Amino acid sequence: MTCEVVRYRPELRPGVIALQRHLVSPDPALNDAYFRWKHEQNPYTDEPVVYVALAGGEVAGMRGFLGARWQLGNSDATARWRCACDLVVDPAHRRAGLVRRIMEFALADLAEREPAQPVLNWSANPITYGASLRSGWRLVAPYAPWSRRTARERIARALARRARRWPLGWRFADAAARVALHRGFDALEREWSAHKRPDGITLVAEARPDAMADLVRRNRSPLVGHVRDATYYRWRFRNPLCDYRFLYRDESDLRGFVVLQLARGADAADVNLVDWEAATPEILDAMIEALVEIPGYDALSTWTATIPRSAMETLQRRAFACFDDSRGSPGYAPGLLAIGPAGSDVRRSAAPEAALLASAERWQFRMAYSDFY
Repeated sequence: MTCEVVRYRPELRPGVIALQRHLVSPDPALNDAYFRWKHEQNPYTDEPVVYVALAGGEVAGMRGFLGARWQLGNSDATARWRCACDLVVDPAHRRAGLVRRIMEFALADLAEREPAQPVLNWSANPITYGASLRSGWRLVAPYAPWSRRTARERIARALARRARRWPLGWRFADAAARVALHRGFDALEREWSAHKRPDGITLVAEARPDAMADLVRRNRSPLVGHVRDATYYRWRFRNPLCDYRFLYRDESDLRGFVVLQLARGADAADVNLVDWEAATPEILDAMIEALVEIPGYDALSTWTATIPRSAMETLQRRAFACFDDSRGSPGYAPGLLAIGPAGSDVRRSAAPEAALLASAERWQFRMAYSDFY
């Protein structure tokens, strides 16, 4: 069957949304809302940057590129480096080389439209990681995921794994685990209300974009990270696939925040600490301590690559540990990947910013930079 790769056009939207049932959700309305949020309401792009494989005129595969703007350390300079996302091929067309064809076309087109700009990837999974490295992507730095799993979660998961080995046990193993584990933020909010909390620390469901952005501006990190202004925060936490909660530390103004994320429809309260900022290390430590002490989650995870030293010590003291997310894939190192213009080696790019992509020490890591969260 004849196949061609094209840049996204509005008339392809129904086919793209239908294809996402193999990647995002079986719910067409949710897939539509997710595409709209990520690609049509994104404040860093004028139109969806998506590349589509057509087989016989029908949508057979796609790769999206998320609009993003990066603060290049302490300078006022910023860069619009896109982030690869949304890679999916219809099962009927897999093993036909569509991923390679889509990526070759996409990188060539991006190099023509946005010359000299590298592309980032914050969400390479164990399945695509090896293929990405073989096709020219380079690991900038691992982001060192750490997690604290509760005894309740460990026992429930172990029993579910054991039940799957029993005759017909697979029929009820996952359901039993879901009954034993928490769902959503309800338990965390109940426990937070019932326990004594440090003065000035609150847990709420609403973001405070202006106050959060002002705190980030006052702290001004020397590391490279996403521009975290009010525009970013107003958009970022409207992801329809996720629920968020916000831990705030207030005095006369906002002195610290921690953002918590949970996938909607998850079978447990596996909470991720996706963003944070604090006026002092002591404030961040106190917020993490307060969060860890309150029951109501099954697992609590974050990226620790650039978390402050004192916060790292707090996590270690509270039984956090590095967890294996490889799913048995040898050599997998979860982290930031990058590729140069038109698929070139990002370390040899002539762009002045290329040095930033060859130096792990220059980067700031937040789960919120990944569209996965």
